[in-house]
Amino acid sequence: MISAMAASIDETALVEAAIAAVTQAYEDASAAIEGLANADEAFDYATKLWAALREATDANGGLRAALTERIWQAHELDLTELAARLSRPGHPVGRSRAHQLLQAARAATFPKEGAA
Repeated sequence: MISAMAASIDETALVEAAIAAVTQAYEDASAAIEGLANADEAFDYATKLWAALREATDANGGLRAALTERIWQAHELDLTELAARLSRPGHPVGRSRAHQLLQAARAATFPKEGAA
């Protein structure tokens, strides 16, 4: 039991460090872009940064949807219970959003026919 708790602490510390690294990477990239003398070039790099962040945000949406499905299945919750479980301080999740996340997870797991 203690070793499982220690492993969990190590895993969460790794996740926290990775999130901090992403935040720091954004701050470093943003500062470097702002420091470029050529505004046109800076704008091009800001656009590249935006595209990379957008891609990461989209991927994170898929991760959140998959984890919503995992929580829902593990705890056999109805939508109201699932919404309450997904809510965080300052970031409430309603029943409709919980349902959307479940639908997104299912769509990713079971693509529609004809989809490439």
